[in-house]
Amino acid sequence: MSLLNLLDRPIAFNRTFVDLGVGITGALMLSQCVYWSTRTKDDEGWFYKTQAEWTNETGMTRREQETARKKLVSKGYLKEARRGVPCKTYYRLDREAIEVDLIQLAQKRHSSLAESANQECRKAPSSMAESAKQDCTNPSDSDGGMRPTITETTAETTAESTQIAPGASPAAAGGDDLAADEPEAKPEAETAGAQESADDLLARIPSDMPGTRDPTAKTFKPWANYACAYRARYGTWPVWNQKVGANMSQLVDRVGAERAPGVAAHYVKLNNQYYTARMHPVGLLLQDCEAIATQLATGQQVTQARARQLDSTQSNLSNAEEAKRIMAARRQQQESSSC
Repeated sequence: MSLLNLLDRPIAFNRTFVDLGVGITGALMLSQCVYWSTRTKDDEGWFYKTQAEWTNETGMTRREQETARKKLVSKGYLKEARRGVPCKTYYRLDREAIEVDLIQLAQKRHSSLAESANQECRKAPSSMAESAKQDCTNPSDSDGGMRPTITETTAETTAESTQIAPGASPAAAGGDDLAADEPEAKPEAETAGAQESADDLLARIPSDMPGTRDPTAKTFKPWANYACAYRARYGTWPVWNQKVGANMSQLVDRVGAERAPGVAAHYVKLNNQYYTARMHPVGLLLQDCEAIATQLATGQQVTQARARQLDSTQSNLSNAEEAKRIMAARRQQQESSSC
């Protein structure tokens, strides 16, 4: 005989009831009360259950049943009455009391989630900057030797030394976009209104970077930003092939030529578990490019944990609205019957 034949009919258990403060046994009994109150023929919603029936349906012992009943009665969710000969215990739900507490619970969770989201937003910029700083000031030492350093003079003539990965662009190592489309400012006498030449632009790109090296190419700027950020994080260049080039071309089509370089570099900085487990391939960049562009613009990253939290909150709100609808329909039915 199969073990599956020993399984009985499953019963519903509303997990949200646990958060009403009635415990697991109280939530289990309340779930069954909701089930039977919708199937009773009594106009006021009364139904009766024996102790043996409760045990058969829920597996709760006599003591567990008594404890659960006391909690539900004290909360105002359950009414009890003893009637008939022989005497039987009848039960009736106070739907309005349950509805009020469920709505308050959903609102409390929503407010807590909103506050948590606000805190994450306030912390996100500094956290991302710190993460980028750590990634870029501690790159992998692929050649086993000392990393070269570069000294940069600021407008205040303050010199600072920054370590970068072998062959990587200083801009990429600094945690920012390579900004191949934004050449460094030069004295007015030198530029005289002229734009940076292709040779000057290429001079800022490591000579061993794979892929296109044509500054006029559609994919050059996003690929250069992606490749240098990738090199800064992983200590090696990403693979370039025909498929990667096609993906980069589609990236430009989907987010625009102006956004694409920044989106490509920002993607490599994200510590999303799904991305890091696959070492930030170009395919996932293209797959989520619109979402990454939004995260870059807002400074807010939606992680899997946060998405689950939002989904759980929405489910609770939906359950509360459904409970209100059912209770309103039930009251309307009772009013119609009394008339």
